[in-house]
Amino acid sequence: MTIQRKLLKQVSNERLMNYLMDKGWTEKPFGRDTVMLLTSPDKKYDVLIPAVEHLVDYLDIIERAVDMVAAIYDISVHDVLSDLLSPPVTKLVELQDITKRIEALVDQYGGDVVLENVLALLKNRERMLEGMAPMYHVRED
Repeated sequence: MTIQRKLLKQVSNERLMNYLMDKGWTEKPFGRDTVMLLTSPDKKYDVLIPAVEHLVDYLDIIERAVDMVAAIYDISVHDVLSDLLSPPVTKLVELQDITKRIEALVDQYGGDVVLENVLALLKNRERMLEGMAPMYHVRED
């Protein structure tokens, strides 16, 4: 799973809806109770957001919505995700990915003191961020 996908997994439908409504988007009536339809302030764009988290394609709908918002506002997906997520959550997910890569290198080149020290530093930083994460509800894989 890519870092972007892991970050997308942290985005709640409620947070995405509030983010858009804060930018002037409005909810339009839509014939399904599992999906909400929001319209941009200029009425040029519509974005679907899951109304419930138990949908099979929940993450895919969130991803399409975030991609579309990034394109509409001409910003990167990472910028949208940074706006939607708290810094500790974003950093923790990114750090967990880096830590896994370094662990693989340590396994591959076992006994490399530099890699082992880097891994120890990363794990300490990860533990610190994990201490903050419960305040932000980090969703696991």
